[in-house]
Amino acid sequence: KVNLTDAQETQKFFDIVSRYSLGLNSYSRVNAELGFRWQSGTGIDLNDMAGGLGYALDLRKFKFDLKYEFKKQLYLSDSLVNHFFTFRAKREF
Repeated sequence: KVNLTDAQETQKFFDIVSRYSLGLNSYSRVNAELGFRWQSGTGIDLNDMAGGLGYALDLRKFKFDLKYEFKKQLYLSDSLVNHFFTFRAKREF
C-alpha cells in the first residue's frame, strides 16, 4: 500500500513475472520462475530481482520438492542479496 500525501509526489513502478514448468515424465517436473520490479519516485528508487529453480517428484503417497531461490534488492544505495535452498517431503495418508 502506498499513500502519497503531497500532490507533488509521484511514483512509477513496473512488475514482471515469468513462470515455466516442464514435465519430465508422469511423476516429475522442473519449475522455473523469474521476476523483476522497478519502482521510482519521490524518495524511492527500488529494484527487486528474484529467480528460482525447482524440481518436484510425486510418487503417489510421497511427494518431494527441492527448490533454490535467489533474491536481490537494490534500494537507493543499499544492496541485499539472499539465497534460499528448501527441501520438502510430504506423505499422504
